[in-house]
Amino acid sequence: MQAKAPMYPNEPFLVFWNAPTTQCRLRYKVDLDLNTFHIVTNAR
Repeated sequence: MQAKAPMYPNEPFLVFWNAPTTQCRLRYKVDLDLNTFHIVTNAR
């Protein structure tokens, strides 16, 4: 069995979180600053 190279070589741990956090700011005026965790959001 041959292993594949990591998708992101300098990132030992990746998490995918499917939560509509953008809606928190728009609907409830709560800004969740997730930059500390290096979380990237999609513009939707």
